[in-house]
Amino acid sequence: MSDAHDPLKRDRWARLRFAIIGGLLAAPPAPGDLQAALNELAARTWRHPL
Repeated sequence: MSDAHDPLKRDRWARLRFAIIGGLLAAPPAPGDLQAALNELAARTWRHPL
């Protein structure tokens, strides 16, 4: 099976994406605070899903 169609790899990437933005979806920042929240997320170290 090719890497592009491996459901386990796709699931791992999906979980990483949700881990990154899940908090913003669950509790959106106040108006005007989105950029600061994104900067905090960008400053974090994320573990590669594969």
